[in-house]
Amino acid sequence: MKKLWHTFNIRYYEILFKDCLNHKMKSEFQRKIAYHKRKLGELNDACRKTS
Repeated sequence: MKKLWHTFNIRYYEILFKDCLNHKMKSEFQRKIAYHKRKLGELNDACRKTS
């Protein structure tokens, strides 16, 4: 379920990033995208280690 949540947030912020004209908000969206990608990577690594 957490993977789905992070994947959803990545897609959501990517769409907002593409449509945004405000530079400050674009950098905020980039930060959020990076966070969710990092968390998704950590979950994938944890799944590989347990299986």
